[in-house]
Amino acid sequence: MTAIGEYAFGGVSNLTSVYVKATTPPTLGDNAFFSLPSFNIVVPSGSVNDYKEATNWSEYAAHIQTVSPTASGYCGSPNQTDVSWTFYGDVMDMLVISGTGAIASYTPSEAPWYEHRESITSVEIGNGVTTINNGDFTGLQQLESITIGPGVTSIVAGAFNGCSKLASVNFIEGTSPMTIGPSAFSYCGKIASISLPNNVTTLHSMAFAYCTELNFLNLGNGVTTIENGAFGNCTSLTAVTIPNSVTTLDNAFQNCTKLVTVVIGH
Repeated sequence: MTAIGEYAFGGVSNLTSVYVKATTPPTLGDNAFFSLPSFNIVVPSGSVNDYKEATNWSEYAAHIQTVSPTASGYCGSPNQTDVSWTFYGDVMDMLVISGTGAIASYTPSEAPWYEHRESITSVEIGNGVTTINNGDFTGLQQLESITIGPGVTSIVAGAFNGCSKLASVNFIEGTSPMTIGPSAFSYCGKIASISLPNNVTTLHSMAFAYCTELNFLNLGNGVTTIENGAFGNCTSLTAVTIPNSVTTLDNAFQNCTKLVTVVIGH
């Protein structure tokens, strides 16, 4: 969610609680919560002031509050305390990664948020995080959405592999080149749309393989290398445009059985 339109919830008189998971306030239209007698806007704890000061959100500052974290800790590498994690349970069910540097590499059962794996429905990667490592979020079966901050330059092999309910992947464009590793998002069968930011340069083998509901793909304008099977077995994909920036295109779309239109260069 990046924007809430004007009068979006105006006059919804029985509305008492609005839970906003985004750590960065979405754009809010005029009178979005017009004529609501009594309600609360619940946001992540580190974002309360940002919401209270943001355009149009500031009109509802008295209604903005937070929930206490369910659990938190450190997950950085090589210095563990450089990156932290916070899980907000209850209705939020959100895992927030913040700090500066790389997330350590874990097997799924070693991840410090493992005991909350059945509750995590969204993940937010903060602006200072640079690397999402192998296995960090592999197989989170309830994960539905992720937001990847602009500081990320590497999503390592298998980072989100097998997140079977993952439907929304939001990349915030950064200024440094980003690579997406082998099988980083493979077997994420609910992803229907992917728009890569222009700083993505390399898609490694099977990066998005077996995303069987993928039907819209925007490769951006910065990708140079698309390796073997990067979109293999994406059996709902019907059309793709390969940008002029691509210099190496391997057998990237093998077994995309519904692919009927390919435009090379634009």
